[in-house]
Amino acid sequence: MAKKEPELYDGLIVIEAADQKALDKKLEKMAERPEKFALRIPKSKTIIKESAFDSNEEIGAIIFHEALEEIGHYAFRDCTGITSLEFPESLVNILSSAFRGCTGLKSVKFSNSLNFIDTSAFYGCTGLTELYIPASLTKIKSAFTGCANLSHIVVDENNPVYDSRENCNAIIETSTNTLVLGGCETIIPASVSIIYCGAFDGCAGLKSITIPDTIKRIMFTAFRGCSGLTEISIPEGITTIEGNTFADCSGLTGFTIPESVTKIDWQAFMGCTGIKSIVIPASVTEIGNKAFPETTEIIRK
Repeated sequence: MAKKEPELYDGLIVIEAADQKALDKKLEKMAERPEKFALRIPKSKTIIKESAFDSNEEIGAIIFHEALEEIGHYAFRDCTGITSLEFPESLVNILSSAFRGCTGLKSVKFSNSLNFIDTSAFYGCTGLTELYIPASLTKIKSAFTGCANLSHIVVDENNPVYDSRENCNAIIETSTNTLVLGGCETIIPASVSIIYCGAFDGCAGLKSITIPDTIKRIMFTAFRGCSGLTEISIPEGITTIEGNTFADCSGLTGFTIPESVTKIDWQAFMGCTGIKSIVIPASVTEIGNKAFPETTEIIRK
């Protein structure tokens, strides 16, 4: 009898399993363990449970089925071998840190039924460069922070909650004019009034950004870790530079604090080692703990 050839997907051997324990049992039975394989989720599973395949670097691809509704917390965290994802139309929720640290991930195709992506779901996926947000996706909670090379961002024009007006390469909450996610090529529209917490967090590929005068609030961690930035202009009207807003922007060498600012919060510029001195206007009455590096000379106006 001829030996049955293994099923292949994109050149990878297909192995079906619902979690790591089931996967290990199947791998143990194989005469030769593959370096990479395609994981197929069983059709009986509507939910991939928490930490199901956490830190499995051997997974090179995932085959989802059309009954899957939810991917749990940390389900595929640090699965660095995954290069692309195409989600089924049945998928509704992707929970926190589900694909966190999947640095090999280069493309993602979301389903038209996807409604919710939780905090840090794709945190640190540095291989991602493009993002398309479908009309169904109406709840995004700082899901893409640390995606250092994200440059092209488009929101479906029929999305009732978010938009990417004026081809800005950003996600904007329409009702509040809040920019919730930006990238390396973002141009902030003048209609935006708030930059949300973590909007550019970890975007190391961001080299320059113009913040329009219409911005009234830049929330904490908004530009943290943007190490490629060399200068920034903080608009008049900002009253507080919030905690960690520009922390670890190591390439930043200088900027001007406007006289509208009254408070510089904790660690606002911590880790900005390129700033040798800074002039603090008389309007600033409160400076938080470790707001600047110890090596920065503080000059009072």
